[in-house]
Amino acid sequence: MSNLRNSSTPFIAFRLPSIENEQENEQASGQARSHRHGADDEAEQEAELTDGDDDSDEDAEVDSDSDCEAGDNAAEDDIGTKAVHSFSSFLAGQHEARKYLVVAAYHQHVKALEATTSATSNERREIKMTAYARAAELTGAGVSSVRRWVKEYTDTDGKLAVSKRGKHSKRATPITDPQFCAIVRAFIRGNAIQTGKPNLRLSSFVQWLNTVMIPDFIADDGKTGRSTVSEETGRRWLHRLGFRQKRYRKGIFVDGHDREDVVSARIAFVKDLVENILPRTHRYLDKKGKTSTDDVEDMAARDNIPMGGYVHPSVNRPIVLVWQDESTFAVNDSENSFWGDETMSGAGHAKKSEGQKIMVSGFITEEKGFLRLTDAEYAGYKKDNPLGTMKQSGVTYLEIGKNQDGYWTNDSFKKSLLENIEIGEYMFPNCQLVFMLDHSGNHRKQPEDALSVDKMSLTDNTKTQPMMHDTTFVDANGLTVTQAIGKKGLLTVCKERGLLDESKLGTYKKKDLQDILQRQADFAAENVVPIVETTVAKHPGGHVVKWIPKYHCELNPIELVWNRMKKYARKHCGYSIHHLRDTIPKALDSVPLVLIRRFARLCRDYSRAYHEGCKEGCIAAAHKTYKSHRRVFGTTLQELTGVRFDEAMLAD
Repeated sequence: MSNLRNSSTPFIAFRLPSIENEQENEQASGQARSHRHGADDEAEQEAELTDGDDDSDEDAEVDSDSDCEAGDNAAEDDIGTKAVHSFSSFLAGQHEARKYLVVAAYHQHVKALEATTSATSNERREIKMTAYARAAELTGAGVSSVRRWVKEYTDTDGKLAVSKRGKHSKRATPITDPQFCAIVRAFIRGNAIQTGKPNLRLSSFVQWLNTVMIPDFIADDGKTGRSTVSEETGRRWLHRLGFRQKRYRKGIFVDGHDREDVVSARIAFVKDLVENILPRTHRYLDKKGKTSTDDVEDMAARDNIPMGGYVHPSVNRPIVLVWQDESTFAVNDSENSFWGDETMSGAGHAKKSEGQKIMVSGFITEEKGFLRLTDAEYAGYKKDNPLGTMKQSGVTYLEIGKNQDGYWTNDSFKKSLLENIEIGEYMFPNCQLVFMLDHSGNHRKQPEDALSVDKMSLTDNTKTQPMMHDTTFVDANGLTVTQAIGKKGLLTVCKERGLLDESKLGTYKKKDLQDILQRQADFAAENVVPIVETTVAKHPGGHVVKWIPKYHCELNPIELVWNRMKKYARKHCGYSIHHLRDTIPKALDSVPLVLIRRFARLCRDYSRAYHEGCKEGCIAAAHKTYKSHRRVFGTTLQELTGVRFDEAMLAD
């Protein structure tokens, strides 16, 4: 019996009604409905279902029918005949007709196979399995579906469940309506790029759909269905209409992050910060100094502590870190992404120039955010100090330009620094302020009379060269000689020291003379302290200045504050100086204290990562990409971890 599946027993062939030709379907359906109760018409339907191309197949089928007139075989014949008749009545419903056709094919194959052998119980099981397979092959249904339909037909006395396919309640699909799509496209194109408020967001687009467009569409067309869509559906609709997120991208900024002198400065900076400064800050959640604020994820635990944390009991004078930086906000600096299709480039909204600018200088602390007093705090100060001149806020605004407020200079910064020292001392009494500054030109400016070969002209220059202080040097005879530099040029100073060959005076270039003079002991030893550092050192409060390593903006949390403020300003860009004046203070207020504390914590993670070589889990903080104009590069991470991080990994 195992050879039944491969035997030459003829297949019972059926002609499926064509579902591609609607006219033939309708004709066949009409015939089935009008003649399904007549015996002659039933025979006609059987003739249509039976393939008559092969006479031997017809003879085999007749013989099979005659051999199966008694017992179970007769029952199989009745079931098969019923299935064919039922198929005729369901010819209009193609899915139901296919199920009855499969049942009929199965029973016809059973009869044909049993006609070739005397069937025992085991052999009959093999016959059924073979019939299942052949019926499935003939009709294109799965074997499991054939078995399920045959069992269902037998158990229900010839009634198969009517399929619900295609009979569910239909919902209105607005996105397929041309008029609906035209209105949506017009709305997106008109609101993609905004002035004075954020560009069109996915959330605002979906809100408009749910509150305006879809309810109107359903009401006008009298259609039923859901009146709201999700953001995921809104995104699919945008893509279907041809809209994508577009962005103006800038090039990669490559800096000296891994320069040898910068790396050395970074090592010294983070060592001092982690080992000497941070232990004296407000970093503990309990007065005993057992739990650090960096050991808990819930930043709300710090809200009820006045300074956001306690200092260690062993600390006599706490340290408050004060980060400072400047940032520039431009009138025409707007969002650089919007939802647009192939017809929208955004070129009409992108201004050719940034326009007028406002520079903002700010000082922030992890304890209280920006150095500024609330109205209530400032009222208390004025009540206690009626003649006091302290400002309420340490934030400085400067409209840049010759015909505006001028330019930010070292004198401007020094004045702002002294004002913020006064505010900081009022906000943090009995604390030492440690100002964390970067290496900008205004911050690092040296005294005007400092010795500098870079500022000296080739010849004596009384107009542009600054007046330099007198100095001493040891001549060829070993005597200490005092030399007045003033506004003398490189050539004069070198000649007075006897450093030049008189016969080659006309061949020396400025770079050659700078190299010669820079090797002199007095010029080489001129390690001048910047003006602001001297200013802070002279202040009676005992405060200090620390210099953040060059190119390491990831160690300064105020950079992240500027980033957040600029996002707000770009969303509300009004393309006018009046609008920008109103927007910047609102942008400053949009950065809450809890976010500033998170930024400070992130920068500490970077510092510890650099200090500890990314050991004990710090690698997670070190390889996060710094999403600003500078960032940690793969070479630095390779140095710290021994693992090469390519740019693609850093961009993820």
